[in-house]
Amino acid sequence: MALGRHRDAVLIRLLGDTGMRPTEALRLTGADLKSTSRRRWALVRGQGETNEGKGWEDRELDVTTGLHRRLKELIRSDQEPIFRTLRRDRITRDFEPLTLDGLEQAVKTIAAEAEIGKKVIPETFRHSYCRTMLLKGMPQPVLEKLMGHGSDRMIRLHYGKIESQQANAMAMRLLKDDVE
Repeated sequence: MALGRHRDAVLIRLLGDTGMRPTEALRLTGADLKSTSRRRWALVRGQGETNEGKGWEDRELDVTTGLHRRLKELIRSDQEPIFRTLRRDRITRDFEPLTLDGLEQAVKTIAAEAEIGKKVIPETFRHSYCRTMLLKGMPQPVLEKLMGHGSDRMIRLHYGKIESQQANAMAMRLLKDDVE
C-alpha cells in the first residue's frame, strides 16, 4: 500500500475507533503513543479552558493492538506529528504536519472512491462513534469522558436524538440480557 493510502487508512481508523477530534489526531506525536503489556493507548492532549464545557482536558484513548502497531509504523520521532504530508518543504526538506484541509481532502477522496452517496467529513467518524456507543448502551457520563466533553449538553444536542425504533431495540436487548 502506498504511503499516503496507508497514512489515510490509519488516520481514518483512528478517528472511527476512538471518536477523537480530527485536530486531536493531527496533533499526535510519537511520544503520545503509549503501551504496557496489557494496554495500548494514545494520549490526547487537551486544549483551552476546561470550565463550562469550553476546551478539553488531556485523556487517554485505548486503541487495538493492530492499530497501535500501524500508528507506530508512521512515527519518525517522539516530537514530530505522526501524520505528515507526502511532500517535503522546499526550504527545510522536512515533511510538514498534515493539516485539517489535507485530512478533509483525503476523506473526500476516499469517500468518493468508495461511492458513498453522502457527504463525509473528518468529524463524521467522531459523530458515528458517539452514536454507536450510545446505541450500544454506553452510559452517557462514560461517553462524555471518552469524547472529552465538559458537559452532557453536546451529547444531548448532537448525538442523543435516538429514533423510537432504535430506543425499542436497545430496550429489548437490555431486557434480553436480564432474562438470560
